[in-house]
Amino acid sequence: MAFVAQPQPRVDRPFFQTSTDEPMLAELSSNLRADLVLPNRGDTLTVSFSTQAKSNGDRETRIEITSSTPLACSVQEAGRLLWHYITRQDASSHEPDFNINQLQSSKKAQTPYDRRCVAHLFIQNGQLDAPHYVKALGVYRKYEDKNRVHLVAQARWLVPADGLEFVDKHWTVIEPSPAEPEHSCIVRTYYLLEVKSPGMGFTHQQESTRNLVMRAITEKSRQILQLMQNTFLDQVVESSMLSS
Repeated sequence: MAFVAQPQPRVDRPFFQTSTDEPMLAELSSNLRADLVLPNRGDTLTVSFSTQAKSNGDRETRIEITSSTPLACSVQEAGRLLWHYITRQDASSHEPDFNINQLQSSKKAQTPYDRRCVAHLFIQNGQLDAPHYVKALGVYRKYEDKNRVHLVAQARWLVPADGLEFVDKHWTVIEPSPAEPEHSCIVRTYYLLEVKSPGMGFTHQQESTRNLVMRAITEKSRQILQLMQNTFLDQVVESSMLSS
């Protein structure tokens, strides 16, 4: 599965009016919730990262990714690293197999704690008869209090040629470490990817495309979250070396 920047002439790209983007982004933004209760972290403060595929009946699958990253820095410093990673617009950070054809930021609700964007992608695979156009709309928001930082995000992936829609949700919580709450913290992340049922069940073509697109989104999400975890660890180690 590959996301390609230049579509082939055969691709059927439906026309989308940009006026529909803002209402969809507003709907996603209104559904952001920071009150998800992550599983108790327990007493083990180790770096972890895992991916699980869970069946939801009728051959539907949901993907869950979880990670835990203890850091030798304050909650506030880790929060700044997180927001910098999330909001950077460096095109070179995208892998070659997931190139974005067009990325635009919403003109509304762009604040130091709130971001909205729309991405236009094309997927190409030997099992597909032509590149498939995918439109992704994403929103994310940061919440802060005295000793905790929350990042909440949600995205909607639309595959109009097959009538498919995927939704992913992402929660990251940064909280003080029980050992040294002022100088160390724990970053925990939970990511969920699901496909919306079309109501009458999936056709064979929809099922094939669904599996391919879900696999591609999962692989890219894993890369992004693993890179985020590595960025945390690298930055904190670098800061420690400079201060010593």
